[in-house]
Amino acid sequence: MLWLERGLGFEAFSSASLRLLSWPASEVLDLLATGSFLLAAYLFSRGRIR
Repeated sequence: MLWLERGLGFEAFSSASLRLLSWPASEVLDLLATGSFLLAAYLFSRGRIR
C-alpha cells in the first residue's frame, strides 16, 4: 500500500476510525438495525426471501 508507506492519509484514516469508535452504542445499533432491515426489504422485493 503506497499511501501507507508514505504516511499519506493515515492520519485521516485513524481519525475516522476513532470518530467511529467514539460514537454512542445506541447510534451504531440503530444504523445496524436500519441497514439490516433495508437489506432484508431489498432481498424480499427481489424474491430471494419467501
